[in-house]
Amino acid sequence: MRKTETPILKKLPNVFLPEPGAVLLYENKKSDPILIDVSTREKMEAGLKWLFWHLYNEWTVYTDLDQADSREPLDQEMAELRDAISKSQSKTVAVALQTRLGDLQVQYNKATGNGRQRKLRLYAKAKENDVQAIAELLHLRRNYEYENWSIVSLVDPTVVPEEGEQAAPAVN
Repeated sequence: MRKTETPILKKLPNVFLPEPGAVLLYENKKSDPILIDVSTREKMEAGLKWLFWHLYNEWTVYTDLDQADSREPLDQEMAELRDAISKSQSKTVAVALQTRLGDLQVQYNKATGNGRQRKLRLYAKAKENDVQAIAELLHLRRNYEYENWSIVSLVDPTVVPEEGEQAAPAVN
């Protein structure tokens, strides 16, 4: 990878710095891999935007972020459970409801943690085609189901590596 940084992608890891032969590889368990040429700054920006909108339109992976503005279903169910627990006349029913409430609390903590506010801010900017926000959001979520991607280098088979040089290094 080049050690210089492009201004628009300067805050991100070196994985976003284009180099000759760089390819963005997107794959998930339900589709064939997709290769996107990201060997120049312009292609990198266009490739990141393409991947964001592909994930948005084709796989609807951002529903968790889209629904963040509405009243969370977990919030509502937890409130209903608390109310039912307080009104319950059966200890057995109350214990069962309390167990369910505990399970929902764990789900809620997962849903609201892990930098959720940061992701929401990035998502809002990404929907406006802000490539910096798109790149950062994709990077933060790249190990989520259906959002696996990496940047790899194409190997020129006509170039023989020098002694001691790695033949086909991965970009990330």
